[in-house]
Amino acid sequence: MRCTYSFLALSIFTACLPAQAQALNNDQKTLNKTVVEGEKKLTASNERVLNMDEIERRNIENIYDLADSVAGVEVADLGRFGANGFTIRGMDSDRVAILVDGMSQGESLDPPGFGPYEFFSSGRNGAEIEHMKSVTIVKGADSVRSGSGALGGAVLFETKSAADYITTDEDDTVVSIKAGYDGRNAEQLYSAALANNSGDFSTLFMVTKRDGEETKSHSDGENISGSAREIPDPLATDRLSFLFKSSYQLTAAQNFGIVFEQSDASSDLNNLSRVTQQMPARWTEDESNRKRMGAFYTWQANNVAFDELSWELNYQELFTQGVTNMLYAGCLKAEGRRCVEYASPYLRQENRNFTQENLKFDFDLSKDFATGSVKHDLVYGFSYEDRSLENVMWDHRWNGATPDSGYRPLSRPKANGQTHYPERDASFVPQTDVAIINLYLRDSIALTDALTVNAGLRYDNTQYKPQTNEFFQDDQNLIKDVDISALSWQLSAIYAINNHHSVFFDANQGYKAPTVQDVYYGSRGASEDNWTTLPNYNLDVETATNLELAYQWQNESAFIKASIFKTQYDDFIEYTTLTRELAQPKIETYYDRTTHSYKKRSTTTDEYQMPVNVGKASSQGFEVEAQWEINDSNSLQASYSNVNGEYEDGDPMESISPSSAIIAWVYSADKWNLRTQLRHTAEKKPSDAYKTNSSGEQEPVSDYLSDTSTVLDMHANIYLTDDLTLNIAVRNITDENYYSWQKVRRVSNGSGGFRGGVSDNGINRYSEPGRSISANISYQF
Repeated sequence: MRCTYSFLALSIFTACLPAQAQALNNDQKTLNKTVVEGEKKLTASNERVLNMDEIERRNIENIYDLADSVAGVEVADLGRFGANGFTIRGMDSDRVAILVDGMSQGESLDPPGFGPYEFFSSGRNGAEIEHMKSVTIVKGADSVRSGSGALGGAVLFETKSAADYITTDEDDTVVSIKAGYDGRNAEQLYSAALANNSGDFSTLFMVTKRDGEETKSHSDGENISGSAREIPDPLATDRLSFLFKSSYQLTAAQNFGIVFEQSDASSDLNNLSRVTQQMPARWTEDESNRKRMGAFYTWQANNVAFDELSWELNYQELFTQGVTNMLYAGCLKAEGRRCVEYASPYLRQENRNFTQENLKFDFDLSKDFATGSVKHDLVYGFSYEDRSLENVMWDHRWNGATPDSGYRPLSRPKANGQTHYPERDASFVPQTDVAIINLYLRDSIALTDALTVNAGLRYDNTQYKPQTNEFFQDDQNLIKDVDISALSWQLSAIYAINNHHSVFFDANQGYKAPTVQDVYYGSRGASEDNWTTLPNYNLDVETATNLELAYQWQNESAFIKASIFKTQYDDFIEYTTLTRELAQPKIETYYDRTTHSYKKRSTTTDEYQMPVNVGKASSQGFEVEAQWEINDSNSLQASYSNVNGEYEDGDPMESISPSSAIIAWVYSADKWNLRTQLRHTAEKKPSDAYKTNSSGEQEPVSDYLSDTSTVLDMHANIYLTDDLTLNIAVRNITDENYYSWQKVRRVSNGSGGFRGGVSDNGINRYSEPGRSISANISYQF
């Protein structure tokens, strides 16, 4: 049977306990089957905050585990290059803001058309969960607080400080050590923290080491090469992260501090699923580094202009590198379009990287005051950010299968006289400096004891200054300096009808400035007669306007909150095919499918693609969350999220995650806790994943769809002593065979090689892990 939803979370799970695997149809493959804990504080924002204790209790090891804790949230998976942020209410990648201590985690570089090759992709997945004090997941547009990218929502990370380990003002030193193992990817975790209070000084130092392998699929398969491979390719990963934060109490009212973060990750992949006769071997060496250093200051002034003044100065560097090695065999003899004889393979390497440097200064003020009986909580300030982005790409080719065979000759000598590889390729984007300034003001106005109104306004200005050189030329004057502004706002109200009933209204606007890829990718030295993909320096920001209405009932032991929302998205940046008239006719080569041969023809027009602000879309849905404290030892929690969306032409927003629901039972005793969680996810239907072509026909946007899944997890915390804690997680207890839509939506049928893909039962390697056990033990003294 298929699972069907009713409105309340409890009925959802009554209807959806384990279903059998089924297929939708034979034309479009459908995969077999693949809490929000309530907060009693009244908030207008639809957000979920996970603090460090909750992260620890749930064995949250990565952002996938974070998403698994919140209904309606998934992770945008990029395969070889890991995650590229979160999917919230149908928005993903750069359309969901990600910040660590207020610092944006960069922008993506993943040009359209290059995805299947998996040579390079720069995403945003560098946060070390062990070093985080809290993670706030915001659903819905939120640019007044989170800045550019907060169209579907935002994820806000906050790093730990000494006060998270030492909760008194007394001089003290606390040491915390932790070791763990994750059965899903054989990851070993070692972490240590040293917190110290000495007089007016407070210091925290943390170090975390992770070593792991590929995340296992549900079922074992033969260790074969090629696109039919049913188990993930062998992968070795390691990551070393540091956090140092120190502050000094200058006076009773003033505090100054410094912070340093560094995370270095690497991975080595044996890409067996892409092996073919033409490519008998392929292996990769990838690197991702994040470094931040900064200073911060707060002053509790309590004067007429402000109660508190604070500023932060941060420098951040993000570096991503993808090195793809392959043995490549050229074709010696072909029959039709099929090669029947290959040459001896030679070694080829694609080495690509992307560096983003940020220097940001934030200045914030706050003031509480009253005008008659009306109370105000005002915050205002500004920030200035300077970014520098650079993409470097090298192509190495050798005569034989090893580097000592010498470099191959280029197809034609370069103007500088170079005749052999290595060759530096044209960059995807030019080296670009970006300057961002914003001004904001937010006021929380308590009109009465029952009614509070929140209003905010933010102005952002973004300026791009590209630099051309021999690796990114602009002979056709296709790139220019760009100056873009955006005004975003928020307005919300909370009305407490009585002690048990409250209503909420939220109206928020979000925006996303074009990325450097949006503005400049495409030209790369395009000649006058050879336009394919062109940049667009006239792009404007994308915007989202979110309206949300919620009702909450609560008493001393329970609450339930239900909300409905609608979001309008405007000026989406989409690649559009355009035509131009040529000054002179040109001869072009094309493939004639009737004769299966290449021919030449004369043409006076030229088709090309360009990103333009043409896209409009809307989404709507409802969410429910509830909690019941049955007694001192037992509590029930539940949440449900349903989102639907469509583009202006009526086609569905394929990026929207299927509906999901979570129900959990939590038992607490003196020496141990147990959380049992059931997460149900609906199927992705063909009617939710198609696009209409120019002939009016509906085409599937993915070769695979995810089916329903019901996954049971258990998390136990055992307090062996006051200082020694054992945490155990048993995930997917029923060994459910299921798939994530955000992973399989990017998988296509194929025969491996350069463009990848899966054949036969190769899709099985994209299934989620089966039953697994993870555990860690921590000691604090």
